[in-house]
Amino acid sequence: MPPTSDGDSVRTVGCSLVKLVSDPVHLQKIRDAVDTTHKATILASELLNLHIRRALDHDPTVDLSCCFSANWVLNAYNEVTSTSRKGGKFDAALRSTREACMPAFFPPHRGATQQCLLYDARNLVTVAATNVWMHFSKRVLSHVRTKFALDEEA
Repeated sequence: MPPTSDGDSVRTVGCSLVKLVSDPVHLQKIRDAVDTTHKATILASELLNLHIRRALDHDPTVDLSCCFSANWVLNAYNEVTSTSRKGGKFDAALRSTREACMPAFFPPHRGATQQCLLYDARNLVTVAATNVWMHFSKRVLSHVRTKFALDEEA
């Protein structure tokens, strides 16, 4: 977007977080939250990837619509993070995939980052839905052409 997209009097200026947040305690809390969210997102993405592949290997016609629900994707984040609370709801299929397919890891603590994880889950679902809607048919066509040595006219 052009620099004046929000109006002539509004500007965005790049600034180091250290310069922006002068309190070292707040700075460290922000850094910890970013680190936790980043680790959780990588682990949750890996778990979802493994879970989808495992489900498709078991049954190619499996319904994967749950993967486009932010509330369900949040279960993957909960599966790869820890909390001080006991119990809680979990998805048995995701837990089974994590135990069977993922190597041992130290789960980040999700305590104060639950809203960040929810935002990330919603973002991941939006990106996944957009990719399927925009690119899936083109990728399938490209795969079929390559696999069966078809020309561009087919």
